[in-house]
Amino acid sequence: MHSRLAPLPDCWAPGELYGGRTAITKSGVTCQKWTDQQPQQHKNTVTNRPGTGIGRHNFCRNPDQSQKTIWCYTTDAGMEWEYCDRLLYFQTVENKCFLVTDGC
Repeated sequence: MHSRLAPLPDCWAPGELYGGRTAITKSGVTCQKWTDQQPQQHKNTVTNRPGTGIGRHNFCRNPDQSQKTIWCYTTDAGMEWEYCDRLLYFQTVENKCFLVTDGC
């Protein structure tokens, strides 16, 4: 079920390396563009988080490294943010750190 993608020299923040195009949350809600401030107002902007992969798109990221995996602000006014469908995390095995995914 879980697959190792690549050994990493250090255990980096979860989702930091993710550059994919997942733009749907686990419950199926469309992600809000990172450059938009409606319906969710937030401080994770290109200016505040340069080099983190956010921009004029709605792809899932973890720009402030505050969560355990990739997430996004949602287009649902009643749900500020949610984890995305693809789970990424880091696992230490024999003193080596591996990026692990849910098999996608």
